[in-house]
Amino acid sequence: MDPDIVSAIYQFGGPTGIVTFLGWQGWKKLSSLERWMNKIDRRLLVIETRLEIGEEE
Repeated sequence: MDPDIVSAIYQFGGPTGIVTFLGWQGWKKLSSLERWMNKIDRRLLVIETRLEIGEEE
C-alpha cells in the first residue's frame, strides 16, 4: 500500500477512517463480503451439527 494512503487512513482515525477513505461504495462491498462470510459460517455450523447428530446414533 502507498505510504500516503496509510498516513491518510491514520489521520482519519483507524477503521472508521478507512470507511471514510474508501467511501460508500467501498463500505458496501465490505459489508456484502461480511454477509457472505456469515453465510459460510452458518453452513459450516449446520454441517458440524449434522455430523455430531450422526455420531450419536
